[in-house]
Order: sequence, then C-alpha cells, then structure tokens
Amino acid sequence: MNTSQAPHERVAKIHGAYTAFIAAAIISIISGDGHIKSEDWAICLWSLSLPWLVSFLLLDYVVREKQQRPKSVTRGLMALFGYGFSNLGTSALLSHYSWLAAIAYLVFIPICAFYLHEVSALGHHESFKEL
Repeated sequence: MNTSQAPHERVAKIHGAYTAFIAAAIISIISGDGHIKSEDWAICLWSLSLPWLVSFLLLDYVVREKQQRPKSVTRGLMALFGYGFSNLGTSALLSHYSWLAAIAYLVFIPICAFYLHEVSALGHHESFKEL
C-alpha cells in the first residue's frame, strides 16, 4: 500500500460506514411500527441522500486515485447534497423528540466543520501547534 492510497482508503471507509449507517437507519425505521410522526420526512430525506453518498464514494476513488486530482467540484457537490439531506433527515427524526435538539443539531454541524477545518488546516503550522 503506497502512502497516497492509505489516506484515501481511510476516508473511503469513513464515508462508506456513514452511508451504511444511513441505509441501516432507513431499514430500521421502515421495519418499525410507525409511531414516530416525523419518520416520513426522515425516510424521504435519507432516501434522497443515499444516491448522492454512493455517487460520492464511487467518484472519490476515480478523482483522487485514478485522475490524481485532490479536488473536484462535482465530488464536492455530491458530498454536500448527500450529507446535507442525511443531516436534515436526522434532524427531522430528532424533531419528534425535541425541537431544540433538532435545531441545535443543525447549528452545531457547521460549527464542528469549521473547527475541524481550522485544526486540520492550521495544525501543521509551527505557530499553531497548540490547536
């Protein structure tokens, strides 16, 4: 395994596990008794996210490994729609239990993404070693 393939495989496993989690969540809600009133929205949004997430996984390999490009607008849009719809579906399911939790969930996603980006981007600079 070469060094460029190892990070791709690690990221692909994470995205694949998330996609499998969304698929399992859909199956578990469909096979449930239907007592949650917002589960229709969750199923709808999660179902919309699955093709985007799977497409992202397939295109990620082609763009990063075969074409040796670190970035792709199409790949970014697929990730945006896939993760966006799945997070909205999760928030729809949370809204059955608590509107506050559903809103907090949606607010904390960009905050966590911002901190992850900052630590990842700036953490290797000497002046930001304490991040």
